[in-house]
Amino acid sequence: MFDDVVAVGCPDIILPANSWLRRSGDNAMIRCNDSLETWYLTCQDNHWIGDVTNCTMSQSNVLVTFCIVIANTELCSCS
Repeated sequence: MFDDVVAVGCPDIILPANSWLRRSGDNAMIRCNDSLETWYLTCQDNHWIGDVTNCTMSQSNVLVTFCIVIANTELCSCS
């Protein structure tokens, strides 16, 4: 019944943590929330061309995350 159906285009992109995506046609831009790290991808033959790595977490986010994790042990005072 659907033997002749072929998907066209690239699949959804799995984003690194703390990032956002802007996709327009065959082009995509991924940008980190806490830094200026940006990657540009192009869809070609149903595959994304380009590399994406992890976003660098800002020092303030590292401290907040650390305090949230250990707050229940009363080892730090988070403000």
